[in-house]
Amino acid sequence: MNPDSALRQELLLLVDDVPANLRTLEKILVEHYRLKLTTSGAAAIQLANREETPDLILLDLYMPDLDGLAVLAQLRAGERTKEIPVIFVTAEESVLTESAGINLGADDYVIKPVAAPVLLARVRGILRRRAAEASLKQSEEQFRSLYATMTQGVVYHDAQGRILHANPAALQILGVTPDRLQGAQALAPWPFVHRDGAPFPVDMHPTTVALATGQPVKEVLMGMQHPGRKTQIWIQVSAIPRCDPTTGRPCGLFTTFTDVTPQVVLEQQQALFLRMLNHEVRTPLAIMDSNCQLLALEQTGERGPALAAIRAAVAKVAELFDRCLTQDRLAAIGTLTLAPVNLEQLLNAVSQEAQRGTNDHLIMLRLDSPLPAHFVGDATLLRILLGNLLDNAVRYSPDGGAIELVAQTDGLGQVVIEVCDEGIGIPESEREQIFDRYHRTHQVHDKMGVGLGLYIVRNIARLHGGEVHCTSTLDEGSAFRVTLPSPLRPGEPGV
Repeated sequence: MNPDSALRQELLLLVDDVPANLRTLEKILVEHYRLKLTTSGAAAIQLANREETPDLILLDLYMPDLDGLAVLAQLRAGERTKEIPVIFVTAEESVLTESAGINLGADDYVIKPVAAPVLLARVRGILRRRAAEASLKQSEEQFRSLYATMTQGVVYHDAQGRILHANPAALQILGVTPDRLQGAQALAPWPFVHRDGAPFPVDMHPTTVALATGQPVKEVLMGMQHPGRKTQIWIQVSAIPRCDPTTGRPCGLFTTFTDVTPQVVLEQQQALFLRMLNHEVRTPLAIMDSNCQLLALEQTGERGPALAAIRAAVAKVAELFDRCLTQDRLAAIGTLTLAPVNLEQLLNAVSQEAQRGTNDHLIMLRLDSPLPAHFVGDATLLRILLGNLLDNAVRYSPDGGAIELVAQTDGLGQVVIEVCDEGIGIPESEREQIFDRYHRTHQVHDKMGVGLGLYIVRNIARLHGGEVHCTSTLDEGSAFRVTLPSPLRPGEPGV
């Protein structure tokens, strides 16, 4: 069938050796379709092979030169004509003849004399079905082409995790042949590792978790030895289960992955450089700070504030290194050090520390509802999360601007912390990108920073099972909302 048939009136080929029969069919169909007519079976085959193939053929069974069954056999054998639907229109009521036609590939069998409404219904039904089949076939071809040419690796597993199929990109990334992959368990061929080199436990593998829970697992970084390159590569893996609609249990699984080795190697080199720089800078900073303390003991008057300013600058540089190295530590640790946290004390301490770092902004803490008395979390990382948000608010707000740190417990028992500023705002197109590693918006290139603060904030929030979102209006300000579900309900004893 022509792919553009949906855009124009369909073409029907009518074949009958009796002209009166052709006129009867023509009268029924001419108002609805374009028609070609012939009284010869051989001519019908020629017409079907012309540039515009018919969308449907109505074929008589008994004709002198070539009968309908012979015509149908040749049509089904031809590459251009094998998909054309055929309806036999005949006075022959033999069950054997009808079954012979259907077995050869006829789509329908109509007995003469023909009732116009019945014939139209049969024709329309077959054309609609063939149009749907053609559309489905086109979609399948597009999917297969995408599957074969995409640069992302895709592997399909059965419900037990066995690999059934992999696209060419998956084979190339993993450095394996189809026969090695086919039927293998997702975990079997390779020992995966975490970023810090520790073995990746089988029960934490994305395919294992997705098949066990029926929930998607997204963007897990995993390292493996590439068999061809003999070097370690890094892939970012997601596992998406297909669930049975009746039972809700996984019946299959798609694993997708991308080779992110260049990015990971660059990040490792950057982290190594930062660690080296941190080591080299810490000593002179300590010398400066200790000498400022000695001078402060001896000096009074005007030099006291100057020495305090030097010490504050030294502390700021040290804090910058701490924040740059936080993500490196998170990658190495990968887990939280959980303990009871007094959130109100933590919020007070962080807000006061941020206020001491600026004379040009007012930082206000507001508790809109009581906070859980027994919240459990990693106090050190939560302090870094809050410090990064307040530091950004100060850095990108105009002098004299107010900054609010607001905390409350929502109706689900989650802790919600919001940092609101009156700063430059963030373009809508970048409100998700700002949480990417090293991303900085175009408005802030003149400000000190490396683009790690919000990336670290999101990682810490997610390690606690929470999330962070941003709302913003250009030239009016931004609000960063952190939601943290507490492992313990208020009133329960701490761990």
